[in-house]
Amino acid sequence: QDERPTTVILDAPRGIASNMIADDNSLAVRIPKDSFCNELLTVFGFPIIATSANTSGHPSPNSYLQIEELILGGVDYVVPLKKAVKMNQPSRIGKVTPEGFVTVIRE
Repeated sequence: QDERPTTVILDAPRGIASNMIADDNSLAVRIPKDSFCNELLTVFGFPIIATSANTSGHPSPNSYLQIEELILGGVDYVVPLKKAVKMNQPSRIGKVTPEGFVTVIRE
């Protein structure tokens, strides 16, 4: 079983606050596999809004210790779990158009 999270990019989302929609008129939704993240979502009862762990165009960090200072300093809080754990692979990414067509961006 694949333990990676999945990110779904919704092209031209509807019913979403405009400040949540990217400049290219899309919204990325992460579906986590991590038990802590899923428990947090259950407790809150609604989605959590968060930034990516890297600046656009920069490589994704493989662990907490590789997160850029710019990112760490620009958010309210970073959960200090699994600081030394290295991620094997980034999330899978798929893009969905308003017509329901799906494009796999990263497997």
